[in-house]
Amino acid sequence: MSIAKEIQRDLFASFQNVRSEMHYGGTESIKPSFVVRFGKNVLHGIDLDTIRTLSVKTALSQLLRSFQKDVPNSFVKAILEGVVPQLGADFYAEKEYYYIKVFDKYRRHANVTCKCRVMNAVGELDVCKIELNQVRHMILDISYLDKNRDLRLMLSTKRIFRNLTDGEKYSLRKLVKSAVIDSSMEGGLRWPMEKESRDDRYVVIGVWHAKSKAFRNSSMRLKLRNVDWINCRTSTGNVEQEVTLEMTDIDRKLKDANMELHPVNGMVDDTLKLLWDHFN
Repeated sequence: MSIAKEIQRDLFASFQNVRSEMHYGGTESIKPSFVVRFGKNVLHGIDLDTIRTLSVKTALSQLLRSFQKDVPNSFVKAILEGVVPQLGADFYAEKEYYYIKVFDKYRRHANVTCKCRVMNAVGELDVCKIELNQVRHMILDISYLDKNRDLRLMLSTKRIFRNLTDGEKYSLRKLVKSAVIDSSMEGGLRWPMEKESRDDRYVVIGVWHAKSKAFRNSSMRLKLRNVDWINCRTSTGNVEQEVTLEMTDIDRKLKDANMELHPVNGMVDDTLKLLWDHFN
């Protein structure tokens, strides 16, 4: 409850920003997303002498930190065997997608992500959605010192293109269809030498291969995901297990322009209590 009280003002302002972006979406379809991710907060550059001379809060505020989403098999097993039944969640879907992030030379401040599925009949990728990089309106990292996992609460908006030109569609689909599915490669894809992962406008900068299982009840969706990814710019990648709680009821309330925003704050309070009670 102390966490809920501390973030109340920032949370309400973030909800207002989301509503404003949805209202002035223009040529893009704006979709809100409020999620909770499980992982570990990692602090970089800890200096015990610094912590001794300063207050803990001041010392920690000066550190670089990152959030690692990878969780162990034991945590996933505990979710499946304990949390899913307690939430009254039913199996919803099992899906597999490839995500190809490209740098758009014409839009200097925007990357484009193609969400793709495999067409089994021909063994090629087919683009099912094209999105701009998401806008993050709020990120809150919470360290539960007496729990096995930490949390990240994130409110963001996904921006889906509605009116790409024929030329833009052609270039992106050509780039995607030239990819070769190869499980031995990080990210699960490669491009033949004669068909480089770039053209006059778009350059591939990242690839994700994701397999997920989802469970849901009336207010949330729990997603267990295995991700194999690579950042093509830095040549770094990893294979990770992720557990994400998608607060679909909050998303619905944000979409409804006639819905008052103050009750949504109370829904976040209830979410934090649920996480504390059920997730270790």
